[in-house]
Parts: sequence; C-alpha cells; structure tokens
Amino acid sequence: IICSGTTLILVIATTLFPNHILSFYTESTDLMELAKPSLYLICTTVIFLGVAFIAFNGVSGTGNTRTSMIIEFITISVYLIGTYCLALVLKTSLVGVWCAEFIYFTLLGTLSFLYLKFGSWKGKTV
Repeated sequence: IICSGTTLILVIATTLFPNHILSFYTESTDLMELAKPSLYLICTTVIFLGVAFIAFNGVSGTGNTRTSMIIEFITISVYLIGTYCLALVLKTSLVGVWCAEFIYFTLLGTLSFLYLKFGSWKGKTV
C-alpha cells in the first residue's frame, strides 16, 4: 500500500506536469511532445511494477536464492526476447517497445506470487 500510494503520487505529478519532468532531459519542445506517450506508458507500468518487485523481494526473503535466480533468469530471458521481437522483428514504435515492460512485471509478479503461494519455501532452512 505504501509503495503503490507513493508511486501513484509521483505518477500523478508526472502526468500533470510532463514538460517539467522532460525539461530535465531536453529543452526541445518537439522532443518533449514526442516523448510524452512513452512517459505516460512508463507511468502506467511503474504502478504495477512496484507490486511485482515486492512479491519478488518476498521470494528473496525466503532465503531460497536459487529460486530467486531462476525466476529472474526466466523473466529477463522472456523480457529480452519480447523486446527483441517488438523492436526488430515487428518493428513497432518506441512506445510499442516500451510495452515490453508489461511482460517483465507481469511475469516477475506472477512467478513470485505462484512460488509464495504454492512453493515449498516454508520448510526451507537458511
């Protein structure tokens, strides 16, 4: 709740004042206008990414580093393949490539949740 609430406050501020945020990176108004769709997409993803990271940290907190590594390896592999396909095979726009973030947090959160719900972590000895 704290993570989502804090993130939501930052997302609202960013979406209300995108030019202020983007002005840290460029003074070009044309470039700022081109960057806004990507910024809005990233704002959407970070809300859910916080939940996925908390679930993954829960897996890490069980002390089962092998499972954490496997989850991260699977997630990163699928993420990289998805990004490659979106960018080079399908030749989507920049915003389309940023959609790969949904692949990352969805898979990371799902695998972490499944392990915490159904995995045998309760019997592990650290």
